[in-house]
Amino acid sequence: MDIAQIILVILMAVSLSACAGIRAFLPPLALSLLAWGGYVTLAPQFAWLARWDVALLFGIAAVLEIVADKYPGVDNMLDAAGLVVKPLAGALLASSVITGMDRCSR
Repeated sequence: MDIAQIILVILMAVSLSACAGIRAFLPPLALSLLAWGGYVTLAPQFAWLARWDVALLFGIAAVLEIVADKYPGVDNMLDAAGLVVKPLAGALLASSVITGMDRCSR
């Protein structure tokens, strides 16, 4: 893996993590759909993200998150839960796209 690919993978991981800080389930949905379509290569441990049922689950969660955001009481509960869920989603996204770092050549 050359330096340009390493930089691209790191930038992709940081960007996905940052997006998870805004919406917890929309970036995992996008990554799941991209992996399912073969546009993104995932680490072998995260191959389960490329399954259609996982994409469906993230899609339902994303729609529920967006709809629930419109109701003040539910929005406050989502913000509280987001203190735990959003960092975990960001870590999941970042670690799933970082592949091939053990084979880096100097």
